[in-house]
Amino acid sequence: MSERKLTFSGALFDGRSAARQPVTLRLSPQALILERPGRENLTWAFSDVRMQPLDSHGHPPIHLDHYPKGTGGDRLETLVIDDPDFLFSLHALGPAAPGYAWRERRRNRRLALFAGLILVPLLLYGIWAFGIPRMVDRVAMEVPVAWEEELGGMILRGLLLPPRAKTSAPEAEEALDVIVRRLLSEVPDQPYQVTVHIHPSKMINALALPGGNIVVFQGLLNASDSAEELAGVLAHELQHILRRHSTRGVLRSLASSFMLTLLVGDVNGVMQAVLSLADNLEGLKFSRAMETEADIEGMKMILASGIDPAAMVRMFQKFEEEKDQAEEGGDESRWLDYLSTHPAGEERVARLQALIEESPPAAPRPLLPDQNWARIMHRETENEPPPEERGAKNKGSIL
Repeated sequence: MSERKLTFSGALFDGRSAARQPVTLRLSPQALILERPGRENLTWAFSDVRMQPLDSHGHPPIHLDHYPKGTGGDRLETLVIDDPDFLFSLHALGPAAPGYAWRERRRNRRLALFAGLILVPLLLYGIWAFGIPRMVDRVAMEVPVAWEEELGGMILRGLLLPPRAKTSAPEAEEALDVIVRRLLSEVPDQPYQVTVHIHPSKMINALALPGGNIVVFQGLLNASDSAEELAGVLAHELQHILRRHSTRGVLRSLASSFMLTLLVGDVNGVMQAVLSLADNLEGLKFSRAMETEADIEGMKMILASGIDPAAMVRMFQKFEEEKDQAEEGGDESRWLDYLSTHPAGEERVARLQALIEESPPAAPRPLLPDQNWARIMHRETENEPPPEERGAKNKGSIL
C-alpha cells in the first residue's frame, strides 16, 4: 500500500483581494501549514477551519474557510484544492480534521441505504408472514358475528349454487341438520346459526365459510358410508367456524392485499380484493396448524357428543386409500385437491387414534338408526355444473 500523501498544491484567497495566491499545503495531525513562496508560512488549526459542502458526488474542488485570529470574523480566507486525494488524506487524520464529520455522515448514509435495501424486504416479509397473521388473528376474534354472516353469505352466493329446486334433497339436508345439532349440543353458547348446503359437484370436499355456512359437495356424501363418518367431517368443519379459521383466512387475504396496495399505490386494489372474494377461495385455505387444530377439536366434539369416534378415523383412512387408488388410475386430481393443505394422512390418523386412546369413549349412541344412509346420501349428480362453468370457484381443498 502506498504512503498517504501529506503535501498538496492549492490556491489561497486571503480576503483582501481577488488575487489567487499559489500555496503548498502540508498536512499535520492538528493543523494545515500553508507555504507561500517568498512569504511567511501560515498555520491553520483544524479547530478554526470549516469545509464547504461538496457536490453530491464529493468531487473536487475542495474549499476550506478560515477566519484569521484578531480580525473578529471580518475577513475570510479560503483555500481551494483540486487534488482528489486531498480529502482522503485529510479524512485519515481523524475526527479533528475538517470534513471528517461530513465524510462520516456520507459514509453512514451509504451504509444506511445498503442496509435498507437488505432489511426492508426482510421487514416486509416479516410483516407479511408473521405480523399480519398475528394482528388478523386478534382482530378476527373481535369481529361481530353479523359481519361474518354477511361475508360468508357473499362467498356463498359467489359459489353459484344451482337453483334449489334442481338440487334440493330434503331428506339429506334434514339428516345433515340432525348431525350438526347433535355435534353442537355440547357447545350451547356458540353464536352461529349453522346451515349446511349440498352442492351437486362430485368433488370430495367441504367448505367452512365465515358466519356459520357449511357447503358439502355431493362427492363427499357419496364417499361416506354412515352418518357417523360424515359427522367426523362436519365436526372438523364446525371447528373451523367456531375458531374463526375461515374469517381469519379471509382477513389475512384482505390484509395482504392492502399491504400490497400500499407498496404499489393501486388505490383500487383492496376493493378489487373484496369484490373477488366470491370468485377466489384462496383466502379460505387454512394453515396446517389450523387443520390440525380442527382435527383435534373435532375429535373432542365427536367424543363429547357420544358419536362413534372410530368412524371419523375410518373416513380419513378412506380418503388416503381412495387417493392412492385414484393416483394409480390417473384420476388423482380431486383427491390431491382434498388433501393439499392437510396434514399427512398417516400422521393425521395416528393423532386421532391417540386422542381416542387418551379418552376412551362410552358406548356410542347411533346418529340415524332408522335411516337408510345409502339411499339418502348416495345419488347421481345430473345437475352438476360442467368444469368450465365451475372454473376456479371449486379449486383447492378447504376441508
